Amino acid sequence: MAQQELDQIRALGDPAENADLIHTMLNQGDQAVNWLSQDDPNDANVNILASDTAAGQFGMRVCNYGH
Repeated sequence: MAQQELDQIRALGDPAENADLIHTMLNQGDQAVNWLSQDDPNDANVNILASDTAAGQFGMRVCNYGH
């Protein structure tokens, strides 16, 4: 499910500004899904927090912890 959501966001295309932050958010999300599929919650959490931080820097406030 998480991978599908990442793919849906990716399908929207790059924003006019700060595309690098969105790429970071999505790539870290991909890594988190990968670590979770390998039953490695510690490495998944590292990537989730990195993804969340990028989302916060982009300006997202609802779907992250506001980093």
